[in-house]
Parts: sequence; C-alpha cells; structure tokens
Amino acid sequence: MTMTLTGGVLADNIVWNLNGLGGDVVISSGALVYGNFLAPDRQLVSDHGTVAEGRLIAGGSGTLLSVHSGSRVNNTPERRCLSRPPSSFLALAWQAWGRSWGGKRGREASRLL
Repeated sequence: MTMTLTGGVLADNIVWNLNGLGGDVVISSGALVYGNFLAPDRQLVSDHGTVAEGRLIAGGSGTLLSVHSGSRVNNTPERRCLSRPPSSFLALAWQAWGRSWGGKRGREASRLL
C-alpha cells in the first residue's frame, strides 16, 4: 500500500487513532504510509515498511511496539510558532540582563531599549 497526500494535507496533520482493543497494527511489505499512528493498547509492528513524516505511539499495557527488518520512521521536525518576532525576545533578554546587574548599569541598559 502506498498513500498519496493531495490538496495541501501535511503528513504531520494526520492522526490514525487506533485506540482501544482490537487487532494488531502492521505496516509491512514495502508499505509507504504517512501520519502519526496512535495505538496505545495494541501491538504495532513495522516490518519492511516506511512511515514518512510521522510517529508511532504504541506498546502500552505490556503490548509490543516493534520496528525492524529495514523499516524506517522519518519524523518531522517540530514546528514552533512564535507569538513575538525574534527581535522582541532579544530585547526582553537584554532588558533582563541589564536588570540582573542592578544599580547604575541596570538603569543604563534599560534606557538603551
């Protein structure tokens, strides 16, 4: 099985919620799948499969999580959203540094901002 993402859907936005009891989850035989697989109470086995841009979360309650025989899990880098531009963080850090010196130097550093 090979998945194809279209329409702007990102792999990191896909969650396969396989919660609860049920059969094993198996990714095998050269399968290429996308997304985050959440199977906390099931066994999850990846055998010769590829999880592109995702995560495997399984193996709770004494069950098995096994990635073997050439399988790959390619995780995506964490995306971070800044509510302030980086220059604002620099200004806050500079102000905090100035205050830590206290006295005249602290007041001088605060005035520079």
